[in-house]
Amino acid sequence: MKNKFHAFLYFTATVLLLLNIASCSGIASPSEQESPSASRGLSLSGRFSLAEASAVPSEYQTDTNASQQASRNAIPDTSTLTYSVSATNASNGNIVWATNANSTSYEFNGNLTAGTWEITAYAKQSTAVVLQSDPKTVTLSKLAMDASESLTLAPSTSGSGSIDLTVNWASDSGIGYCNYSTPAGITTTSGQPDKITAESIEAGIYTVTLSFYTSEDNYNSGAAPLYKCTEYLAVYPGLETNTWTNETAPHIDASGNFNVQRHRGG
Repeated sequence: MKNKFHAFLYFTATVLLLLNIASCSGIASPSEQESPSASRGLSLSGRFSLAEASAVPSEYQTDTNASQQASRNAIPDTSTLTYSVSATNASNGNIVWATNANSTSYEFNGNLTAGTWEITAYAKQSTAVVLQSDPKTVTLSKLAMDASESLTLAPSTSGSGSIDLTVNWASDSGIGYCNYSTPAGITTTSGQPDKITAESIEAGIYTVTLSFYTSEDNYNSGAAPLYKCTEYLAVYPGLETNTWTNETAPHIDASGNFNVQRHRGG
């Protein structure tokens, strides 16, 4: 009887020991749920900010040494641009593209691996690069599965665009003629409305000065203009600059129409 009792105790102790070992084994080594999945890629997302420039599309922040430059400008239509972001692996040169990109943000949704990546953003019109960011280096690891990095887009100066703008003045403004001071490559045509045009002109910022007189004879006589203004025209590769920035000067209304009203001095 005594031997049977000892055997029972031995058996019970053995079972408890095995159960304890089994339960402790889960603590000694992390379970699958507690460690990052080897199959899950890393995510990277961010927003676009805009570089400062003397005259840019209306949704872009502007700042210049002469702050008034930014208040009067003509802009291209950027609604047709397509956005993309590339990530180049620093170790092997592999290129991965963002799964989502639009005019304000981008996202690599789980398609990057741990390591160092160089990311660059582009805004294109067809194949022409209109905006581009400087490359930015980002290091990713599985200690943080998701990362965020902002990119600054700046106008490309490589390529050419065009200009098609109208200039008008009210019939009771006293104006009968406008003289234009324009850089090479930009032409003007009288016709109420007058036209400011350019074809295949190099991307950049162009300054046009407009001086309004009662008549062309009045201008030829050396008289002072009734009204004078300077405009800064932004030209981007592959785009047509065809819109005045709304309400950025007394002669530009809420619809972006350039229309000088009755002269009131100043």
